[in-house]
Amino acid sequence: MKNCLIQSTFQKDITRKINGVIKADSKEEDVIVTELSEYVVTEEIQKYLNIFFNRYVDSLQSPTEDIGVWISGFFGSGKSHFLKMIGRILENKEYQGKKVIDFFEEKIQDAILQKNIEKAAEVPTDVILFNIDNVSDQNTQQNKDTIPIAFLKKFNEYLGFSRDNIKIADFERMLWEKGKFEIFQKTFAEISGKIWKEEYRNLDFDADDFLDTIEKLEIMSREAAIRWLEKESDISISAESLADLLEQYLKKQSKEHRIVFLVDEIGQYIGENSQLMLNLQTLVETLGVKFKGRIWVGVTSQQDLGNILGKARERSNDFSKIQDRFKTMLPLSSANIDEVIKKRLLEKKQLQQEELESLYDKTRIYIENAITFDKTGMTLALFEDRKDFAESYPFVGYQFNLLQKVFEKVRNMGYSGQHMSRGERSLLSSFQEAGIRVKDMEVGSLVPFQYFYQSIEQFLEDNVRRPFIHAKNERGIDEFGLEVLKLLFLLKGIKGITPNINNLVSFMVDSVDCDRLALEEKIKKALGKLEQQVLIQKDGEGYYFLTNEEQDINKEINQELINEQDVYKELNTYIFGQIFTSPTVTMEDTKNKYNFSQKIDEIPFGKIGGQLDILILTPRSDEYDNIAILGYRDGYDLILRLPEEMTYWKEIQQSLRIASYVQKTLRGSIREVVHQILQMKQQENSKRKQRIQSEVERMLSEAEIYIQGQKVNITTTQADKRIAEALKAVARHRFNKAKLIQKPYYESEIRNVLSYEYDAGTNLFDIKKDMSTNPNYEALQEILTYITLHTSRGNVITLKHIVEYFSKKPYGWEIFSIHGLVAELWIYKQIQIEESKNPIHNAEELKILLVKSQSKTEERLVISLREEIDTELLQKVNNLLKKLFGPEKEVSVDQPKKDILEILKKKIDLPKMYSRECESGVYPGKKELQEWIDLLEEILFSKEKTEKLLKHFLEMEEELLEAYDNQGVVLDFFRSSKKKKFDEGLEKRKKIKEYEAVIGSIQETKPYQDLVDILTNKSPYNQIKHIDALLEEIQVEEEKLILEEKNMLLQRIEEKAKEFSILFQERDAMLEKTIEKLKAFKNKIEKTDDLSIFFSLSDWNKVLSSIEMEYRKNIQEELRSFEKAAFEVTEDKTDVKELVEDIRNTFHAYQEEAKSNDVDQLEQLIQKAKKDQEGFILQGNGRAKKKERVQFRKIRVAEKSNIETIEAVEEYISKLENEIQSLKEKMLQAIRENKIVDIQ
Repeated sequence: MKNCLIQSTFQKDITRKINGVIKADSKEEDVIVTELSEYVVTEEIQKYLNIFFNRYVDSLQSPTEDIGVWISGFFGSGKSHFLKMIGRILENKEYQGKKVIDFFEEKIQDAILQKNIEKAAEVPTDVILFNIDNVSDQNTQQNKDTIPIAFLKKFNEYLGFSRDNIKIADFERMLWEKGKFEIFQKTFAEISGKIWKEEYRNLDFDADDFLDTIEKLEIMSREAAIRWLEKESDISISAESLADLLEQYLKKQSKEHRIVFLVDEIGQYIGENSQLMLNLQTLVETLGVKFKGRIWVGVTSQQDLGNILGKARERSNDFSKIQDRFKTMLPLSSANIDEVIKKRLLEKKQLQQEELESLYDKTRIYIENAITFDKTGMTLALFEDRKDFAESYPFVGYQFNLLQKVFEKVRNMGYSGQHMSRGERSLLSSFQEAGIRVKDMEVGSLVPFQYFYQSIEQFLEDNVRRPFIHAKNERGIDEFGLEVLKLLFLLKGIKGITPNINNLVSFMVDSVDCDRLALEEKIKKALGKLEQQVLIQKDGEGYYFLTNEEQDINKEINQELINEQDVYKELNTYIFGQIFTSPTVTMEDTKNKYNFSQKIDEIPFGKIGGQLDILILTPRSDEYDNIAILGYRDGYDLILRLPEEMTYWKEIQQSLRIASYVQKTLRGSIREVVHQILQMKQQENSKRKQRIQSEVERMLSEAEIYIQGQKVNITTTQADKRIAEALKAVARHRFNKAKLIQKPYYESEIRNVLSYEYDAGTNLFDIKKDMSTNPNYEALQEILTYITLHTSRGNVITLKHIVEYFSKKPYGWEIFSIHGLVAELWIYKQIQIEESKNPIHNAEELKILLVKSQSKTEERLVISLREEIDTELLQKVNNLLKKLFGPEKEVSVDQPKKDILEILKKKIDLPKMYSRECESGVYPGKKELQEWIDLLEEILFSKEKTEKLLKHFLEMEEELLEAYDNQGVVLDFFRSSKKKKFDEGLEKRKKIKEYEAVIGSIQETKPYQDLVDILTNKSPYNQIKHIDALLEEIQVEEEKLILEEKNMLLQRIEEKAKEFSILFQERDAMLEKTIEKLKAFKNKIEKTDDLSIFFSLSDWNKVLSSIEMEYRKNIQEELRSFEKAAFEVTEDKTDVKELVEDIRNTFHAYQEEAKSNDVDQLEQLIQKAKKDQEGFILQGNGRAKKKERVQFRKIRVAEKSNIETIEAVEEYISKLENEIQSLKEKMLQAIRENKIVDIQ
């Protein structure tokens, strides 16, 4: 086939016009004929035609409610084409002299299917075929027409009515049903000179022409038509109302007449709108129940119904019923897409078919070597055989299915514009465009996958195309680099394909004899430039296309500053948090567990001061090549030196940059597209972390291992086992005395050692055995030597000191084993143990402490060598104890210190308690008690050893005996009735002090002074017996004073009763209440015989106050009644404004006086007020004017001293007579003027 061009191999011209995309509602006849002629009925298509027409034809004879058909299939599966062909068959129209079923007779080999198609085509059927997105005029997901409205719009359009204006369509339907639609359109045209179908949208402007037409045809009155025009359009259409309209239509047709709604892309239209899904369910159910098969509904969707319902259930919606509405489910696969493309586009001439098959035979090995995809992930097939190669040429087998996935990805990820999202781009068109691009090349050339980019470019959003424009115009990317970039865009987001070097080379192979090595170098160079310009990013082995937003984000990520310490911290997490996770290693021979400290490049992580040390050394360390020297330093005896390759370091840096950037960015408000990219970055980081862990594991498996600077050979290559073996090796080197413990101790062994009963036949440790026979004798000697050495130096030794010392090198013993050895030494009576300075003598108590491994417990246990005490000393101590406390008190030979301390502790508690009572100073004995307490505490708080403490106790014998007797007298006081008598005396003194103001004279009496002498005596114990007699004498004095106070109060009550009887002689009710209150108080006083009588005076004042308040209240109420009576006279009278004001002011003044005047003046006030009331009433009735009231000051007699002469007397009397005469003249003048006089 030398010099033969690719275009010459095709049966049909590859550049011919092919309607690559099937639009459900396209009507051009030439297009329809081409569709019918070239429609390929594959085995799968024939299978689903059979299913549909079987059920449809059955419904012609047997009514059914199952009228829903759900056709699903992804992009390129031919679902829209299939839907249209069903519609064409049911309509069975004639095109260019040929019925539709005749086109299919040539394509279908199944006689039963052909017969069913003919039966279905015979029935008169309205096929309403439409893409629902094109019908709905709403353009947002949540603001779309309901399904019934969309169906109604298309039905209206099918009948010739307005599609988009339902109100107009209803009007047109009314005219059509009356047979006036045609004449209406004609008359409207005559009157307006315009075509109705073009003008109804402007009806507001053509209202007059419309009204004239209505009026002329007498369709309705002009007024009714105006109201119809003004009425708001109601587009609320339910499934039931749509069914009613369809029923009216079918009534006008024959009984066999059918309606079939065929709706394309219903799944995309519904999306995740649960309400639209319920719309569809309700509509199909309503039509099925009502019409029993006369109306069918077929829909297409990219997803099968089960998938959609699964997502709906995730949103907590129940759409289980809709599955019952769509019993006919036809899931089209994409398996036959290559068959369709090969037949419609790539069919070869016979001779060229044979020559291409021969070419494959010659070049098959070259092709398979050139196009070698990774075996993991998606399977990308080449060619099945020579025939498949010839039929597919110039395309490669994998391209048919992969391009379909690219189309799905572009639509689902929102890269495309509306046209592509509505299916205006097809696989057939893409293959045709790619084929045209290579048609003039010689046979042998192949279509590389990036050529398909051209077929979708024009449908991409501007922001998606922009990176290619920038790459070419601003970033200096050459044509080949752009081809690589296009390929990466096509592969972006395709699951199962890693865009690594190997796969990219395979995708870009462009001939059967391609030089793969040269192409690979060329691609690598292009990738380097694209990555440098941040047009793509390398993630692991893969290279990924970046959108503009992704490029910006990647630049910002690369500018994130990462602390080197954080990288080390992350590396430590991978090694010791994910790969080697155990905090310890266990030795197989000794069963010892060792913890360890870890460092990376001398930076410590985790716990410091472990029993072992491990250093991970990376090439970044300054000591990377100084291991021989470094290995001899303390803490560096185990080193793992990682290989020089540091891919993991860069990956960790990038992982931290992304994590930091994402966390920081998510805090703010971001666009949805940025949020999606950040989510993708997080997913990318998750995969990166898996790669990092794998890479770190590989580095550890290849690491060199050094112990004290010497390289050692660890055969295992598994990373975690390699670390464990290295730690064990260094443990054997570091802890060379670990094997001194022949038999390890565990919790059960420690309990066994400290048990009182031993079975020599079954227990290793027998208390009667000599210590030298113990299998751990050498270990016991090591601990004993340690204790002896530090004791001789005067150091305090705790169990924690012993554990810390013997858990480190060269011992490395387990904590429980160390505890067990200590228990053995205690049992052998080699040591003694104290907890918080209290000696431990009980094995059960020690058990509890030693089976714990807490550091705080170990700190409290002080260990020392055991002391031997002289028996003669013990005897002397016991003799003194008996003298003090009786024969039952003595110390034992085993624990004398503990015993004496316990005895003394019991003898100090009671004195301490009574000493606290003496703190107030009211009780005697403080000195005696404190002397005894001080002596005992001198022993109790002593830090002396046992022998010294006992001798000290004996030295204090004389002081102890004296102090014990003294405190005994005090204890007798507190524990006998003496304290009770003493308290009674204290209480009496306190009471008299409390009432000092009224009975203070008692303090001057002898009985009281004698009582105080006893209470203040430092040693009153022998005088307490006199307190009772003294209290009786004091009581007699109190009673005298109480009687005097009572008589005084009763006298006051009588005096007040007389005063109130005079004051209230005209007020019986007031007098009665007052007498009752006075009697009640008198009764209370007569019954009071204690000191509380002295507080009764304040109660007496309260009684008087309450009587006065009630009296004033009565006076004020009487004044208000006077005022009211005066006001009543002025009612219904004119010219009384001045009188009303005079009444108000007068009585307001009286109310104020009633509040402030003395009680004995209130009756006089009432008399004055009554006089004024009478005057106001007369004045109001017009009979007399109220007399004016005037006030004169009473004559005040001036004081005069030292009067010795007659003249002085005459002078003083003369002045008084003159004042009297003056007052008399003023009073007479006022009375002559008809005024009332008040003297104040």
